[in-house]
Amino acid sequence: MEEEQLKPSTFAHFYRLDGRTEKPYTNYLQEIESMNKQTEKIRLIYVPFLIIAITLIGSYTFLNWQLMIKMQLFPIKEVIINSIVPFILPWLPVLIFLRPRIKLLNLDTTKNRDLYIVYQFIAVLAIGIPTIITQDYLYTATGKLTELDNISEISKHKETKYYRLKKYSIDKKNIGIYNESQVSGKSNQDLYISSYRVCPILEDTTSNKELNNGQKPLLVINGKPCPGMDISEIPKEKIISATKLAVFTAFEQYGELAKNGAIVITAKEFVTNTNTNTTVENIDSILRTPVKAWLGIEYKEKINNRLSEVDKDRLIKVFFENSQRDFQTQNQSKFIYLKRLGYSDELDCYKDAIRRTYRLNSSETVLISVNESFESRNGNKLAWILSSFAIGGILFLLMILGAKLKCTGNEEEMTSL
Repeated sequence: MEEEQLKPSTFAHFYRLDGRTEKPYTNYLQEIESMNKQTEKIRLIYVPFLIIAITLIGSYTFLNWQLMIKMQLFPIKEVIINSIVPFILPWLPVLIFLRPRIKLLNLDTTKNRDLYIVYQFIAVLAIGIPTIITQDYLYTATGKLTELDNISEISKHKETKYYRLKKYSIDKKNIGIYNESQVSGKSNQDLYISSYRVCPILEDTTSNKELNNGQKPLLVINGKPCPGMDISEIPKEKIISATKLAVFTAFEQYGELAKNGAIVITAKEFVTNTNTNTTVENIDSILRTPVKAWLGIEYKEKINNRLSEVDKDRLIKVFFENSQRDFQTQNQSKFIYLKRLGYSDELDCYKDAIRRTYRLNSSETVLISVNESFESRNGNKLAWILSSFAIGGILFLLMILGAKLKCTGNEEEMTSL
């Protein structure tokens, strides 16, 4: 029997994939159509997302460097510039430019779910997180290291981010302290305690050292703290009255200066028994000597706010005791370089500590010690920028490719986009 000749119409339903396999021609058309839709989604949604992300990160970083770091035009706290604005700003281009394109996707909006909001939020995170890390990297990478022979030269140079001192001493006698507590977390379950301390950085022409107050109680003469002074230096006939304060009471009133207690003295004007020219007025003059810069030291602890008041008071007391012990035992003069603290909530707390030192007309420049090489100040921030951008971009791409385009009613909308 003769072989039946295939009709062209019959053959049109098949195509040869390789030498052995055949698939229906309709499946082939569906695959081509699916590939075209994936390409269309990338063109309509993902490419604009990349353009928005790269443009926003680059332009915001440039403006931050030019206006805030280089020119210092506006006194805005760093947390606002480096964290809050970079998280809020991406919402504008996402809502204006990207949202209409995300609406081209056929997403499930039943059961009170709006997946379009989820896609927009992921897009904002994918842009905002790299932007935040980039600002942190910008502040450390562009900071200049200034070499100073002593701390008195700091006012003679243009303000920079980092400093290295050759000769200095850290005064641990005349420090200021400011304590702060805040509650946060779900239902205010966490209690954060912070203790901010400032030590005067003094000019020293011999070596780098610390100046300690020893174990003497603080003398408060006619209302003025006189750290380092011994009661034996006051002529007995000049003392009108003297009251000894307990350590806790003294610490509450005079801060770190009274860590060993205090003696409150009312006295007439006198010259010390050591035949020096130290008088009450001279002591007041010493306390009024301006400080060029302060070394800032912070201690912090988190406590469960749901504990009883007795347990919280006990843990707070332990925190202050440990902070004091660490402050006394650690050599605060050992550091590689110093970092100037920028405009922030931490700086405000340090300024409150400075005001408690009774050093009037002093600078409010606070420097933080750094004990690692200057070259390693950036850490792995650059890698974090690239990896966070890649992860966010890939996640958003997979979400786009996993959704379907609307099939009808949006041809004109696609053409306009």
